[in-house]
Amino acid sequence: MEPLRTTITRDVDLDVTIVVMDGRLDLRSAAQVRSVLLKCMAECPAVLIVDVSACQLAAPAAATVFAAVGKQQQFAPAAALMLVDENGRFRSRGGAVAVGAVPIYQDVKTACAAGQTTRAGHSRRRLELAPTMEAANEARLAVRTACEAWDIQPLSLDAQLVVSELVTNGVKHARTGVVVDIILREDYLHLRVRDGSTERPVIQSDLRVESAESMADHGRGVAIVQRICAGWGYVIDDAHIGKVVWATVRVRPIGAGPRS
Repeated sequence: MEPLRTTITRDVDLDVTIVVMDGRLDLRSAAQVRSVLLKCMAECPAVLIVDVSACQLAAPAAATVFAAVGKQQQFAPAAALMLVDENGRFRSRGGAVAVGAVPIYQDVKTACAAGQTTRAGHSRRRLELAPTMEAANEARLAVRTACEAWDIQPLSLDAQLVVSELVTNGVKHARTGVVVDIILREDYLHLRVRDGSTERPVIQSDLRVESAESMADHGRGVAIVQRICAGWGYVIDDAHIGKVVWATVRVRPIGAGPRS
């Protein structure tokens, strides 16, 4: 059997990442699958679809990797993990039982439709900003308004600071217009900024400004985002025409009860 290969495609606008697996899935290659899927989840898509149609399941126990990955989302917004098995071969070889509660769909189109149902349950706002000095101010206002509308005002100041840094980074270094998404997903406020450059985000080291209030008007780079956020990262567009820089801020501490 062929060694396991994975191909990843991302649709940032739809919040969907698709991983196509081709080859032998056994106990050894399951570790590879775990690493790939956790990396994909770390990018915080709303939906992660794994197409196992071309996968040869050599040991049913190896398929438990999908259920295990689905549970490891304590420090990031939950991604809806789904499998696709077009020919039914993966399920017939013990995969259906081994994956536990992870749903399996007949084709990618059906899985994407189910994923959009999940995505529809998230509160979101989007704005497009020109590469001007006012872009960061406009983004902060949008975040403040969203936090008020979603009743998460205590998070507002930190979230405004984060989005300001992401937008400033895009306008100053990418020198392009940006698209800002503000998304409330379960216990996280997910912020992301798309710009027209494929260069990695610029991290500054000057963190001498201490208060969020005083930092609000100073572009200090992604290093500040690291201090505030539960996670952050960036994804280069599959067409290599830009990137998305994202960051997540926890709405509630880990272990706290549900929001009222």
